[in-house]
Amino acid sequence: MLLIWCAMIVSCAEIDDPDLSPPVLILPVDGDTVQNNPPLFVWRSVDDQGCDLLFWIEIADDAIFSYDSIILSTLIPIADTFFDPIDSFTTGTYYWHICVFEQA
Repeated sequence: MLLIWCAMIVSCAEIDDPDLSPPVLILPVDGDTVQNNPPLFVWRSVDDQGCDLLFWIEIADDAIFSYDSIILSTLIPIADTFFDPIDSFTTGTYYWHICVFEQA
């Protein structure tokens, strides 16, 4: 089974807090074909500047991330800079991005 991943950098923080930088996506890299199903998602954290931050990861089957294309959407606390999904994916091309938010 082959899965092709496209990493997309999105700064949702620009809406909430323009001083927050988007996380750096590490794995899977853009255009990567992976055999592990499900793959491990890894990113480098932003400088939290003493704030309580949350990451929001989305995985979709189209680059627009339209409502119907989103396969997975979940919040992850700042302490974690990886996500290991429980469910596997069908063969295909997927897109992922991470947004960062300051916890209210």
